[in-house]
Amino acid sequence: GGRSAIELSKFDAADLPNTLSFNPRVGDDRIFRSDNSSVMHWLERRNITYESHEDGIEPRHFENNPDLSVFFDVLATSADRRGRRYVA
Repeated sequence: GGRSAIELSKFDAADLPNTLSFNPRVGDDRIFRSDNSSVMHWLERRNITYESHEDGIEPRHFENNPDLSVFFDVLATSADRRGRRYVA
């Protein structure tokens, strides 16, 4: 965990409307459990989330970091302008 887990200035996602790609288990999580299918569809298909950052973490780095993966689940990812995926 900590600051060393974050990949600084690695992502091109500043001022980027974007979609989310959900983990198949997302319906089990309390954050999205009450959302109806229309909301989930919009988040997956329309650029309605706003990304404004260059720092982040790739899903594989997240999963390989026990300090993060033991406490948190990756519910969704997004891709930056170059197609590089990061935990959303």
